[in-house]
Amino acid sequence: MITQQDLDSLTKWFTSTVHSYYSKDPFIQQNILLKEQHTHRVCSNIKKIATALQLSFEEKLLAEVIALFHDLGRFEQFKQYQTFDDRRSINHAHLSVEMIKKAHLLSSLTQEEQQQILTAINHHNVHLLPKDGSSKWFYTKLLRDADKIDIYYVLANYYQQKDTSSNLALEFHLPKSDTIDPLILQKLFQHRIMTWDEVSTSTDMKLLQIAWVYDLNFPFSFQELVHQGSLDRIIASLPEGSEKQQIQEHIGTFVNAQQHTSPLLSNKREKH
Repeated sequence: MITQQDLDSLTKWFTSTVHSYYSKDPFIQQNILLKEQHTHRVCSNIKKIATALQLSFEEKLLAEVIALFHDLGRFEQFKQYQTFDDRRSINHAHLSVEMIKKAHLLSSLTQEEQQQILTAINHHNVHLLPKDGSSKWFYTKLLRDADKIDIYYVLANYYQQKDTSSNLALEFHLPKSDTIDPLILQKLFQHRIMTWDEVSTSTDMKLLQIAWVYDLNFPFSFQELVHQGSLDRIIASLPEGSEKQQIQEHIGTFVNAQQHTSPLLSNKREKH
């Protein structure tokens, strides 16, 4: 069974490995640090969600290992391709799993724990999880929530200051737009989680990112979004117009309702 010593050892390995990707190139270094800091915040987020769900000490340790390694592949991805766009490079989740296996990082853990970790990491970036109600996705949902909370935080900060400091790695090579596509807007109001293939402008991308809120799983996640105000700040960065107000009201109503619902997987200790 996983121990605090396991987590401490894995954290030490992670820190040493990430530092090996540090670069004198300002653009590369900026984005390596971006993902390193993101990882630490996702670890913090997943611990908060786990505490809200009253998980056991061992379950919290397992969740933190999952968060620690979920973006391990991002560092190698950026080193090789200078992009975080999986479509233009490589699936970073699959690469993370490959790197974990190659380094035999989980050898001290049980087979069940290893499977839980690898399943969560391997599926954390899929478009949608199967709606089969299976508890095998519990840790994946924990990770996806913790990850999205921080992605919203990073994006909100970036959109507020991008006019003075842009980062092409967060732009995904999309042209700017000062209008909201009515078809994309309709999908947002229909609670559709759009795919990247449906996105053609930077504004479309923001609507896609806003729609990720429909994929959050636990009340604490919605509470944290409200506390951070990050989703509101992303909406505030949209082009001015009546559609912007409609989006604010629609998303605000949805988020407020979800803050007080029961977790989707109430039987959290059911075998995965």
